[in-house]
Amino acid sequence: MGAGHHRHSRAVVLLLTASCTLLGSNLGGTPTSAATPTFAFPANRVVAVSAARASFTTPADGRLRGEDFAATVAGVAWPDTVGIGASDQMALAGHRLVVFTLDVSEDGLNISPAGDDPSLTAALVIGDTSMPVPLSAINTAIGQGNTTWTSGTGEFAAAVPNHAHGVDLVLSQGSFSQTFNLWKLARVPPAPTVLYRDPERPTVADTTPENTTLSLSNPSDGFSGPALVSLGSVTLGYFPPSGSQGSLSSPDQAVLSVVLNAQYPNNGQASGINQYLGAQTPVPASLLTFTPAGSAPVDATLSDAGDATGQGDNDDGLFDGIYSFLVPATLTSGTLTIAAGAFSGTEFAFSDTSATVDITAPQTLAVSFPSVTKAVTQPKPPWYGAPLPPTAAAGTKSLAPVTFTGSGGFPIWLAVVLLVLVAGGVVLIQRRRRATPATMAADGTQGGTGVAAPSAETRPAETAGIAAVVESPPTTPVPTESHTPVEAVATPPTDPVVNVLGPIEVQGWRQVPDRRIIEELLCFLALHGRYRQNADQIQLAIWPTGGKRQEVSRKTFHSYLSTLRQCIGAEHLPDATNAAGYRVVGVDSDWERFERLVAQADTSEGRPSIRLRQEALALVRGAPFEGVPDGQYAWVFDEELHIVMTTAIVTCALRAGNDLFALGELADAEKAVEAGLLADRDDEHLRRLRDVVVAARKEGLSHPGHQPEPPPVVDDPDDDGSDDEDHS
Repeated sequence: MGAGHHRHSRAVVLLLTASCTLLGSNLGGTPTSAATPTFAFPANRVVAVSAARASFTTPADGRLRGEDFAATVAGVAWPDTVGIGASDQMALAGHRLVVFTLDVSEDGLNISPAGDDPSLTAALVIGDTSMPVPLSAINTAIGQGNTTWTSGTGEFAAAVPNHAHGVDLVLSQGSFSQTFNLWKLARVPPAPTVLYRDPERPTVADTTPENTTLSLSNPSDGFSGPALVSLGSVTLGYFPPSGSQGSLSSPDQAVLSVVLNAQYPNNGQASGINQYLGAQTPVPASLLTFTPAGSAPVDATLSDAGDATGQGDNDDGLFDGIYSFLVPATLTSGTLTIAAGAFSGTEFAFSDTSATVDITAPQTLAVSFPSVTKAVTQPKPPWYGAPLPPTAAAGTKSLAPVTFTGSGGFPIWLAVVLLVLVAGGVVLIQRRRRATPATMAADGTQGGTGVAAPSAETRPAETAGIAAVVESPPTTPVPTESHTPVEAVATPPTDPVVNVLGPIEVQGWRQVPDRRIIEELLCFLALHGRYRQNADQIQLAIWPTGGKRQEVSRKTFHSYLSTLRQCIGAEHLPDATNAAGYRVVGVDSDWERFERLVAQADTSEGRPSIRLRQEALALVRGAPFEGVPDGQYAWVFDEELHIVMTTAIVTCALRAGNDLFALGELADAEKAVEAGLLADRDDEHLRRLRDVVVAARKEGLSHPGHQPEPPPVVDDPDDDGSDDEDHS
């Protein structure tokens, strides 16, 4: 076997060695246990599971409430695998599993199908993607209604994108919905306060019996008599009674609903005929007010007029309806007043005679509710900061056995690129081995090729761990001129730009703020610009309950918003009075620009794709949110936004660096890798790729389309023109 054959074999080994060096232990594959078969969990849908083997975390407060339902997220897990039956379920590459338990109670008398109110639905929402949660098992347990407040429980699992933390369980009844974030284990505002005052139900009731006596008279005939009035039911809720007008505009409001029982007394006439004053229609709402403790009186609204459900045997019709009042959600006490005044009533005796009836003196009834309990603090969930779980082998179909698992964080495209390079190099070498050796022309080129034959001095050294770049043009013709990334233009922006890919900086202030909180408020709104954010959402994010930063009042919060509006211009922060919340307009960020460039690169090929990634990497100035003071930007770390950004930068740098390395543009490849290392100096994949690129530069590897000029040809009678080693 000749020396040329040995050299080709060594080249193959070096190509494989380089690929393995770059891949390292990224695949991290280990065979799964043969005792428990592993299957790939289906993506993009929520599946009802039974007795899932997972370690659940119980939320501090997992309640979700609506008009006719009281649900609780009883447990959440983000496991590596989910044990279901005799098998284990594992997410496909790029995804991870989330499992949750949901307890639901419903008022079967009011909710469909027995009642008129719409039925309950559930969905798992991730950004713009909504996946229905199948509630059939829960509905079966609850039954078909006809009874009040029956319950059912279900377990559910879904495979979601690896870095998706906005994984929200949304329960809806009609147009009303409540949301629970499964990553943070917290309700997502707005969450009406009154819905969560009672531990079991969406309303809170006054159980203290109160009664009084009204004095009534008929001025036309002088007849007078009493009416015994008591509190039938008093509830505090969020939904106005059916038939009443309007709806609540704030989660800090509540509806006080009152049902009064009024009865006529037995006047003891020997004839057995009771004569009394009452009404065919209820006393008008204008005669009733409710005064919360320490506040002004609130007028009543009357609904369900004529409904005598629950009234006593001697119902006189005075208050056959529901009287409701708009009150603070934190109400604990107050006074119901029935004013003195005239109304259209009836005198009942031998015949029913319509008459104007007077309430001769006002009467009051005291109302009270349990005090508001303090909100509980959710401890940090165990999956915060934990490494990504392993995933099923890419391409494995759902419910197909999986015998190999890899790291969920490894970029599959990198493996494909490197393996293609290895395969291409092997094929080229094999072709050269099969080809007839060409004779060396007098000008130092191989006969008929016109390409300079590299001598021993010009060939790259075959060092350990570095594959020599063979002179094979790329599959797709690529221009050979040197390309450098397009640097970010440093011209003053006309609109504000928020830069967070490094130390935080804002360009385009109209008025530079004198407080850091204004800058943070702008960063939050700019990086959450896809959706409007209401005041509760913003305050909870920037001033989290139990955080290091002291919470601020709503008045102070609005003052900060006003200052921000002055600093960036009113056109960039419209008022939220007639909108669903706050949202900045015309404010860009380096992170959004980075995402746009990478998205364009993913849909491009060849040189344009590489240049787009280089442009994206030119935006990186350091680690995302570098140098943020302790206690500030808590929302970044709660959402793990810095991790999402860092991962995206590292992935982009690896892709660009490998593509440029394959083209032999080693200086630009090293620059791309260094941009990634600005974001994560300790990333082992980037460090390994940088070592390979640097070593290749030292050994003189070059673009396969730019072969180095050969030295003067020295006639050597022993040189037969083959690619053999020097025999001199």
